[in-house]
Amino acid sequence: MKTRPAADGTIRRRLLIWGAAAAILIVAVVVAQRIRTGSLHFRSAVIAEPWDRLDGAAWLRPNLRDARVVIPARPLSRYEDQLPPEVRTAKVKRTTTFTVNTNSQRLRGGALGEKPPGGIRILVLGDSITFGWGVDDDDAWPVQLERLLSSQGHQVQVINAGMPGGFAEVLQLFCQRIGPEYEPDLVVWTRRPQGSELPPYGSYLERISACREALGVPMLLALTPFGTFDWAYSLAPQEAAALQTACDEILLPMVEPTPLFDLISHGRGFALLRQDGEYRLVNQATGEELQRTPIHRPGGQAAPGERLGESANGGGQPPPPPPDDDAPIGPQADLQRGESWEPPPELPWEFYALLEEDHSISEPLFVDGSHLSAEGGQVMAQAVAQALEPLLAEHQRRP
Repeated sequence: MKTRPAADGTIRRRLLIWGAAAAILIVAVVVAQRIRTGSLHFRSAVIAEPWDRLDGAAWLRPNLRDARVVIPARPLSRYEDQLPPEVRTAKVKRTTTFTVNTNSQRLRGGALGEKPPGGIRILVLGDSITFGWGVDDDDAWPVQLERLLSSQGHQVQVINAGMPGGFAEVLQLFCQRIGPEYEPDLVVWTRRPQGSELPPYGSYLERISACREALGVPMLLALTPFGTFDWAYSLAPQEAAALQTACDEILLPMVEPTPLFDLISHGRGFALLRQDGEYRLVNQATGEELQRTPIHRPGGQAAPGERLGESANGGGQPPPPPPDDDAPIGPQADLQRGESWEPPPELPWEFYALLEEDHSISEPLFVDGSHLSAEGGQVMAQAVAQALEPLLAEHQRRP
């Protein structure tokens, strides 16, 4: 009888230990499951909502305070980009986090101050690149543009009206309905043409012209740069050339910063080169080649330096699907967007798999191949500041 309390105590201790172990196991299983499905891994604040002033189109929510956003820290294939969010986040584990603040006017950053006396107010319109997707508020390139111009002696205020996923028609509505309230002196439009806006970009330029007419001030078209990790990188020269011709006809100044980004990033970090019908992932600092894959052209189109029928996959046919369901991209989607236009080829799935595996492989000046890092924002600000000089000088000459 004297030993029973000790036995009871031992049982109670064992139950407590087993209970604690079971609780820990349950928590571990739940956390592991949430990480696997992405619900924990990709938890982000909601930063946009429908806005009735834009006919229900999405725009930034007002008065956000340090909203935390988690995004992929590598480019997504076009296939991945079309996946349901829960499936995509289960595949992509390479992420980065940034914070977002907005003011009462649904603009990124703090409260909008008064226009500097005798100064110039510049309204910048664009999508996620102008918004600053992937960097904190002060590193978005419109903020860096204001700092740069101020350091050069200009009395300026730059308003960041960038909206992730902002389509040209939404930006046009913003110009017509909301833009006049800010009384800008100059406008910078940065949204590139969308998939449905094909050369000679008539509908795209009509929206820009409507914005310029609504605000009644000079405008600059500042294209956002392509990184080599972007599947559309090869599109940049032909798109810029076609747009330059069209802009000359409507007296719209334009700047294409992609060549400047190529120049500054040369010899640094990694780049995806397109040479002799192949993609070559190269460490630019050492010259080491990490990966080489053939360029597969859609619709039987030959790659540069390659004749039809001589490519590695039998003459420009779409590449084979990834070898298993865990690969980060899947079968090719039908991306034909016009009878006389074909999109650049999708990047090889092996490229995305390697980026997912090795987080040290990154491109200078970019967060994910499309969106700018803090340093990339600085380069973009430099390109735009230089292009704005004639417009700033003209404004100062006005009575």
